[in-house]
Amino acid sequence: MKEEVKKAITLLIVVLIILGAVYVVTEMMKDNSKTSNKTKTTTTTKSSVNLDAKYSNMIILSKVFSMPESEYKVLFYSNKNIKDSLSKSIELYDSNEDNIKLYKVNYDESINKSVLQNEDNKSATKADELKVKGVTLITIKEGTITSYITNYDDILKAME
Repeated sequence: MKEEVKKAITLLIVVLIILGAVYVVTEMMKDNSKTSNKTKTTTTTKSSVNLDAKYSNMIILSKVFSMPESEYKVLFYSNKNIKDSLSKSIELYDSNEDNIKLYKVNYDESINKSVLQNEDNKSATKADELKVKGVTLITIKEGTITSYITNYDDILKAME
């Protein structure tokens, strides 16, 4: 009987050691998973903050002709294809309070996709008439488009 008790205690100790090892490995994997998710979340958050907070005055297409200022600019662009030079120009332009107000429309967003067409409409008078082929900077004065720039370098110059 003593022999059976020794075997039972040994078996119990071995089982507890195995369960303990499984527990420790599982916890380590959870921690690695959390750290990995944190990294992914941080990266995603940085991108979102980078694009959203960096660009104030984001508007949707339907609001392009109804902003309160009598004169303002609207930049149509793609977050997916934005170049560093344009991104820096936006930041610099926005930091100068003396500039005409600059609103931004990201045509990657589903609510704004209709503006992206194979042709431009430089004489639109309402949002549903607007058409751009790519990055475009327009100036609106008293509800009328007074400037319509589609050349990338010209857009950068206009935002200096």
